[in-house]
Amino acid sequence: MSRLQELIDAAYEGVSAVDRAYTPLPLSIANACGVDEVRELVDRLDALSVEREELPTDDGDARDDVWRAQERLTPLLAELVERFPEECAATLHSPHSATRFWGARAMHDSHSRHVVDALDAALARETDEPVREMLTQALEACGHKRGWLSRWFG
Repeated sequence: MSRLQELIDAAYEGVSAVDRAYTPLPLSIANACGVDEVRELVDRLDALSVEREELPTDDGDARDDVWRAQERLTPLLAELVERFPEECAATLHSPHSATRFWGARAMHDSHSRHVVDALDAALARETDEPVREMLTQALEACGHKRGWLSRWFG
């Protein structure tokens, strides 16, 4: 069972609701996260993607709020990529393009070589252009070098 919300609540103890809503998640909680917490992060990104998809396209404020919530979770996910690459790479298999985008962004920010194969495979099957662009940037940030030299000297 995930303790993610418990960890977040403890990190924000004594912080006002307004400050809590607009300050980044404390990355120190990553040290206490395990597989269950990573899976919950992925589930939260997916749930937010669904919520955003269900909003009317003319409700820019609500759509922006959801986008900010996803953006807020991403640095914590990035902190966990090195320890839990497979679980974090689950974002790249989401049916929701926004989840795939934020997962690729987390991997970009992690600079972890452990996710290069997952990013490469995701790029090969991705059709959404903004997600493709983020996957490409993530591959570059994670040290992926295309071509035969990288296979020998990578």
